[in-house]
Amino acid sequence: MRAGNAGASPQEDPPLVWFGLCDEPTPVPPIATPGGAARAYTAGAWQPGWTRAGYSKDVARVRDYIAAGETYQCNLTGRLRSVFTGDVVQMYADLALNQRSRYASYLDRSVRDRQRQP
Repeated sequence: MRAGNAGASPQEDPPLVWFGLCDEPTPVPPIATPGGAARAYTAGAWQPGWTRAGYSKDVARVRDYIAAGETYQCNLTGRLRSVFTGDVVQMYADLALNQRSRYASYLDRSVRDRQRQP
């Protein structure tokens, strides 16, 4: 099930599952608050990748899966897009710190995406 991505082309979709085999995790320091008030990035207005009707349809599908006993929980997510320039690591730090999540990650897909382009 691909919630919120009904109109996306296959080249825009990430793989259904990403995984890796590795050694024990290496502890890293917590994300630090970027210094100063000025940010080295700008982002335009965020645009959702779904319509209200598409979102409602996806919620109904999730409820159907739950009612049928196919799953007991789903994380229905949607993609937001914006025009961005600047320091992506600083923006990631701001997002991670402001969302106050216990765990956060940033995946740099740029190498993978360049490899897919003709």
